[in-house]
Amino acid sequence: MLDNLLLSVLPDEERERVARHAETVLLRQRTTLCEPDAPIDYAWFPHSGVLSSLVHVENGEAVEVGLVGREGMAGLALVLDSSANPFHTIVQVPGKATRIPRESFLELALDPGRPFCTALLKYANLYLTTVAQTAACNRLHRIEQRLARWLLDMHRRAGSDTLPITHELLGLMVGAYRPSVTNALSSLEERGILALGRGQVQILNQSLLAQQSCECHDAIERRTQRTLDQIKSMAA
Repeated sequence: MLDNLLLSVLPDEERERVARHAETVLLRQRTTLCEPDAPIDYAWFPHSGVLSSLVHVENGEAVEVGLVGREGMAGLALVLDSSANPFHTIVQVPGKATRIPRESFLELALDPGRPFCTALLKYANLYLTTVAQTAACNRLHRIEQRLARWLLDMHRRAGSDTLPITHELLGLMVGAYRPSVTNALSSLEERGILALGRGQVQILNQSLLAQQSCECHDAIERRTQRTLDQIKSMAA
């Protein structure tokens, strides 16, 4: 549990209270954790790996609206007292997670004044502002900027320079069609920023990649760190 930052900053007594209802499980790539508009069976707290939240429309297309790594949780609708998840949540990068059954989680999370409840509400606010920032980014910024922002966000959570991702899936992540994604990736590769392989993208120069990104990456990073610092200070 200590590998998940939300759980790690809880007081020992509170974390032990949560641990009595939790189990550690493997996260396998492309596994669906939450179906859209379906009941949520578990709250998920990644130790490693990356989760992706997608929104689907009637014609079958989808776009990513948020990433979750070891800084957060999936199944956030439970914190807001909703039993159904608005997003399709999948495992983007495999890893491990703590999961807590819905009924146990509701008893733990909806107990006002407890550190766990307060931490989750702060994270919920962070996640919603991140979803809004991502929506603005996908609407207002160039494809290269969006790709750079997403790759940096993924890199921080995955902890690896090599990301298992296809061009088609990258299009879903940044709300663009595959030809546009391929052209943007090729441009970044030509400048020595990325190396492209079959089903993967390798970051060769993180500093140059950051220069290609828009301001959204830094804005999300600042909010995330500020929220985690607030939770840690509160827990202390």
